[in-house]
Amino acid sequence: MEGESPVVIIRNAAATAKINVTKLRGNVSVLEGSGGNITVLTGPDGKLLVDAGITASRPVIAEALASLGDDPVKHLINTHWHFDHTGRQRMAAFGRRGNQRA
Repeated sequence: MEGESPVVIIRNAAATAKINVTKLRGNVSVLEGSGGNITVLTGPDGKLLVDAGITASRPVIAEALASLGDDPVKHLINTHWHFDHTGRQRMAAFGRRGNQRA
């Protein structure tokens, strides 16, 4: 739609985007396909995310995270404040006991 905010366009596209999970090395993976990439470190203490993705992608991000194991997300590191990196931090799926670091 002409005149529509780029943020709205990105959020709408993110709502239907497929998330690709790529194992990089060992227990480090990256989620790609919806705005900013999300790096995931899995371990016995749960998952650590570097960046959080777009809120509109919540269902597919949760599915992608589940494919990496049942452990909960315990920590989140935001690299910067842009909505495509910080949206997921507001989601209940992040976990009630997790820690956030700026």
